[in-house]
Parts: sequence; structure tokens; C-alpha cells
Amino acid sequence: MSWNRESVIWQSKDTRWNVGYFASYSVGDTESDDYDAEWDVEYIYDEFSTTLTGYASKDSALTAMRNYGNSGYPNDVLPYKGNSGICKKYDLAALHLSNPKAAKAEEEKIRKAQVRKQVAELSLKVNSDPSILKKNLSVTVKLNKETWGATLTITGYAEKVGDWLMLGKRKVYNTKTKKVAPDIIALTTF
Repeated sequence: MSWNRESVIWQSKDTRWNVGYFASYSVGDTESDDYDAEWDVEYIYDEFSTTLTGYASKDSALTAMRNYGNSGYPNDVLPYKGNSGICKKYDLAALHLSNPKAAKAEEEKIRKAQVRKQVAELSLKVNSDPSILKKNLSVTVKLNKETWGATLTITGYAEKVGDWLMLGKRKVYNTKTKKVAPDIIALTTF
């Protein structure tokens, strides 16, 4: 007997194909005679409840999906080319399911890359137009490794001191090494 669940087949950058069943939760009165556990659900489209990964072809991933018990067709079939952003998102969601610690490390790597890009763009602006220092800058700083999730947001006007872009006494970005200070986890200008 098959059980309908919304799903996606996507290709990873390494050319392997994967199946992901979106996580769901029940809606409505689960005690009602009209309640249907298969259909009375809402889906969480950035989280999986089950994944089947590492297939050599789209067809073998589809066969695996059908053998798993979903006789329907997935919501989407996404080759990596032209869909890399969403495919990477699905890869990360699959990693969350199989290895949450590795997924957390990957998310941290992605976040740091985003901050580096933001700060590098700001540094280029500062180097070419020092008046940017007259704009407000806001940075979020991870306080320490022992206090999980503890952050501090500092807002003010940046200034260039030597090779460093500074916010108050806080080092933000080294213009010579092109590196963000290790405790910076977010940056915005306004």
C-alpha cells in the first residue's frame, strides 16, 4: 500500500540523484472521524522527514522512490544545472537529517562566507569612497564558544585604523588579509 507524501528528486553537484520526502505535521482535529492522516497535513518545504540519496541516475532515484512506497510522481525533478541554489539547499536539508553536526558546520561555513562577502564589499566601498564610513554599520558578534548562541549586536560608525575596519574598539575586517574577524557572524549597513 502506498502512502502519499510530497517529495522532490534533485541532483547534487557530484551528479548523484536524491529523493527527499518533505517533513509534515497534522492539521485539523486528529480525533475526528473525518481526519485522514495521509491527507490532513501541512508540509515544511525546507526540511525532510526521509531521504534516499546517492543514485546514479534520475530514473534510479525515481525507482527508489516508488519502491519506498510512494507510487506517485515527485513535486519537482531538479537537475543541478540551472537549479544549483535549490539543489544545494536540499543537500543541506538531507545532511541535517543524516548528520546534524556536519550540517551545523556547513551552515556556519556558508554564513561566514556570506559575512565575508558583505564585509569585502563594504571594504571595497571604504577604499574607493571613505564617505561610506559616515553610514551606520551593524555587526553581530559571537560572544564565546562556551555560551551557545550568545551574541551581541554593535551598531555605529565604522572607521579605518591601519589595515582594520573597526566599529568602536571591535575589529571587523582586515583590508590587507581580506579576512573577517573570527567572532563576526553578521554585518549590515544602513
